Amino acid sequence: INKIEKLKNNVQLDKCIEIGSGPAVHVGFLNRLYGSKSIIVDLAIQKNVAFIFLKKFFPEIKINFYGYKKLMKKYKSVEKALEFNDIIYIEPKYINKLPSNYFNYSINITAMQEMSKNDIKIYMKILQRILVPNNFFLLINRKKKFLGKNKFFKFEDILCVNYKKILPETYSYPKLNFESSHQISTIKVLKNFENYFY
Repeated sequence: INKIEKLKNNVQLDKCIEIGSGPAVHVGFLNRLYGSKSIIVDLAIQKNVAFIFLKKFFPEIKINFYGYKKLMKKYKSVEKALEFNDIIYIEPKYINKLPSNYFNYSINITAMQEMSKNDIKIYMKILQRILVPNNFFLLINRKKKFLGKNKFFKFEDILCVNYKKILPETYSYPKLNFESSHQISTIKVLKNFENYFY
C-alpha cells in the first residue's frame, strides 16, 4: 500500500489484475481504499479461499467467482462484467482472453515462485499486452529461485519485457512459507518486447 500511495497521483487505479491472489486480501483492500475493480487470475483450488475471505472481511464488495465461461455467458465481455462486479475470478487458461490495453496496474505477491521460467515469460508477455502504457506492476517474490543442480535464476529475471523502475527496490523479510528474503519491485511494463531468457 505504501508503494501504491506514492504512485496514486500519477496513474489510474481503477482496474487491476492480480496474478495469484491466495485469500484475496490485496484486491479487497485495493477496492476499499481506491475503488479498484479487479480480475483475479488463480487456480480453482484457491477460489474458495478467496471467496470466503472476501465475504467475511469485505461483505460490501460485489464478487463473481463463477469463472470465465459463465461470466461471458452472462455479461458477454469482461468490460461489462466489471460494470456490475468489483472483483472477478478467472482461471489461468483464460488470461489470453482479457482485453488489450485495459488494466491500469497489476500485482503479483509471492505467486510466481512455483512457476517455470516459460510460464513466467508467458504471463509477462500477456501483461505487456493487457496493461495500458501508463501502468505499473507491483511484484513481491523471492530474490532467487533454485532450478536444480546448483542453478538459480534471480527473480528480477522474470522481468522479461522491457521495463522501467518507478520506485527504488527494497527488500522485506516476511515470515511466509520460506526463509529467503523477498524482493519488492515497482516497475512499469513497456510495450517493446525483449526476451531476457536464454
